[in-house]
Amino acid sequence: MQSEILATCIPESLKTDASFSILDTIPRPKDGGAFVRFRAAADKERVNREIGEHLKAVRIRRWFSRERIRTFPVRGKPWFEDMNRFPSKRLRVEFMPGIHEEGAPVSDRPSQETLHSLFRRYGKIADIIPQPALKEAGLPKATVIKFRKIHCATAARKCLDGFLVPHEETVHGGREGNLRLRIVYAKSLRLRWIGYWVTDNPRIAIPLIIVLFGVVVYVVFDPLREFFVIAKITGGPLPITRIGQFLEEMFNGGLRFTYTASDSKLNELPEDTKNKLELLKEWMLDTAVVVHGPRRGKRKLIGDYILEHHENVLLIDCKPIAEAPGDNATVEACAREVGYPVLPAFISDLTVSAGLRTEATRQSFETQLDEVLQVTRSALKKVALRNKNYENRHLCDEVYFHDRPEKRPVIVIDNFLHRETDNVVHEKLAEFAAQLVEDKHANVIFLTNDSASYKSLPDRLFRTVLLDDGHTSTTRKATDNALARDVLGLYVLQNRAPKKREWTPEQAWYFVKELAQHEKLNYDRPAIPIFRRGRFMNPDNGRPETIKPRRTHLRAAFKKLTEDRILGAKIDLQSLHARCEIENLTIARMEEELERLSKLVKLRKHPKGREEYLLENIEKAQQRIRAYEAQMKDKRRVIEEDS
Repeated sequence: MQSEILATCIPESLKTDASFSILDTIPRPKDGGAFVRFRAAADKERVNREIGEHLKAVRIRRWFSRERIRTFPVRGKPWFEDMNRFPSKRLRVEFMPGIHEEGAPVSDRPSQETLHSLFRRYGKIADIIPQPALKEAGLPKATVIKFRKIHCATAARKCLDGFLVPHEETVHGGREGNLRLRIVYAKSLRLRWIGYWVTDNPRIAIPLIIVLFGVVVYVVFDPLREFFVIAKITGGPLPITRIGQFLEEMFNGGLRFTYTASDSKLNELPEDTKNKLELLKEWMLDTAVVVHGPRRGKRKLIGDYILEHHENVLLIDCKPIAEAPGDNATVEACAREVGYPVLPAFISDLTVSAGLRTEATRQSFETQLDEVLQVTRSALKKVALRNKNYENRHLCDEVYFHDRPEKRPVIVIDNFLHRETDNVVHEKLAEFAAQLVEDKHANVIFLTNDSASYKSLPDRLFRTVLLDDGHTSTTRKATDNALARDVLGLYVLQNRAPKKREWTPEQAWYFVKELAQHEKLNYDRPAIPIFRRGRFMNPDNGRPETIKPRRTHLRAAFKKLTEDRILGAKIDLQSLHARCEIENLTIARMEEELERLSKLVKLRKHPKGREEYLLENIEKAQQRIRAYEAQMKDKRRVIEEDS
């Protein structure tokens, strides 16, 4: 450092002077400078002046600072400490009292004019603040001098610390002389005044701080929410692996679902189904498409043959949304489907408890849904614009969306109208999809099990496609097995069926057997009246005519159930038991009536015709019971043989 200072900071006139030499250098990196001790035969003031003029002329600067290197003479006795006292723009100047030469007491604090004349040479001063006198005896008075720049404050402290103010440099005479300066860095009050203000004005400060906190949360969370929705659509990993995986699982529940298809599977499809899929690919570029059909088949078909080449796909499953209990749970389920992180509940409760929001001003259920869908719409637009490359830079966004429909992301809304009572959610999703199609920000596909679901989309010209029999052999077999399990669990088995249902196991099994043998049944054929209230009814000109399965795959599932001998025998055994109980109840009622008729013999009004009618019916019922018991023996034999 000494050689560098000699080469760059010392003028040539001093370098050639034999009496001038640098004795020592003391670097002070914490203060951004260094002390230089030199020896010279010439006057020290002239040496300092020449060095200062040289540095002003050459204007040496460091690469990290715009300020030029300057030099000042050390007038005091600096303290070379190595404590954690870091530079600051504020200097606390303490004054050590002294005695006047003639014996008169001197002033214990210099005037602001004197301090300004002493410290101004090191840089511009922002303010001089006299500190109030402390009550404790023996403590010196002090003044805070605030510089505009830190390097000015560090130069003043290192050069004037321990300086004895002479009479010649005072402004108001000798009473200000003989005061020694002790200079330290004053702590900044930038953070401390916040605590003072909060404690002094809690009624104003606390609500204001909560408002600012809410604003910060809003500003931070909105881009963050959009980021997670985009991650859900694109399936892109988050930057930090472990944290990213945790956030993906917490907010998104898995980012996306992928599709793979092969030409061999496509060739297995019927020609009619292939044509429908090609038509669906064409329609989805212009409008929303409603695909209805079997519960499990259509989603696999769409995934394997429509979305196989699409990178950006968003799946919204309406089933968890419709089954969510309550409005808040519905909003959270909808947000989870699109990857939208919901604001923590404690923040909302905090704002309510602080009085900033009341129950009346809370966001309504529809407003919260609109907010989730609005962020999703914005994220979809950004994802669609990601593929706008250098070749399309001259196109505006609207023209690009119109000319490049294949570049748009795809939204698949599955289980649409899962529950017909959730009209608000379905209307919001329909409006959301229609707006996306109108703005051409995304291609939309609805998947529903109800063939009449498009009727719930008023004023929306959506295309409809029926994908019913377009499964491959493997897929059809899996679908039939799944439907058979559903029918068995929902309607037949006692322990798995819902508590509230319109069908008894015997009634359901009657329909399973009959519809497995016949494609459709005459409406007047079933003997159980409750059958006529189901969805199997097929009206003709407003009059019930036939009963048949809503989907053809249900009939295949019914046939699969009837092929199970053990299952059929067990359920038939239950049904026969129930029929025997019905016949026994019928016989008991007729016997009671016969007993009442026997009491009319004394009145000579004995109705013989009625008595004969009851006896005949009792005999017929008993014959049916014998037939049922014979069938029950056969069913038990089947169960014993197979077990």
